[in-house]
Amino acid sequence: MRLTGIMVLALALSTTACGKKEDKSATKSSAKPEKPTNTCMVEIQKAPKPTDRIKVNGMGSDKLIAVKDAWEKAAKAALPADKANLKDKAKWKQSINMVTASMTDNKTHKKTTTMNANLTLIRVLPTFKGQAGANDTDKACKLAQDKACKAAGAKPDCVKSGGYKQIMLQGGTTP
Repeated sequence: MRLTGIMVLALALSTTACGKKEDKSATKSSAKPEKPTNTCMVEIQKAPKPTDRIKVNGMGSDKLIAVKDAWEKAAKAALPADKANLKDKAKWKQSINMVTASMTDNKTHKKTTTMNANLTLIRVLPTFKGQAGANDTDKACKLAQDKACKAAGAKPDCVKSGGYKQIMLQGGTTP
């Protein structure tokens, strides 16, 4: 008996399917895990101490003298370890506001001008970020904050314990 092409194909398919068990692991591995529906990013930094801010007022007959006086007062107010790097902008954020004060002597009618340099230095503190996802926004933000604390080398809940402060929180829903 001679087999036609269609019969040969049918016979081949039926013999390969016989005796084989269905591989259920293939369907399990192709199933994708559920994606979190909420994400959150948190940025923290150490809580500033009083020594992380220096505010002084310098005075002089002109701007240069007033600014020099302010820097000298800032150096006196700084901790010994900080004195050498007060002008380093990578370590201290600097702000100088100039104010001019004029006075006239009633007897001599002589006008006197004084310059005031208000100098504020704020220590630049490092920041640490954490990002996480979860099916609940609060949970995602808690996980992100814990990751930021870990990046800072601190224990989870470092913001709640008071050693760090949260400076940025960004949460959203993932489509």
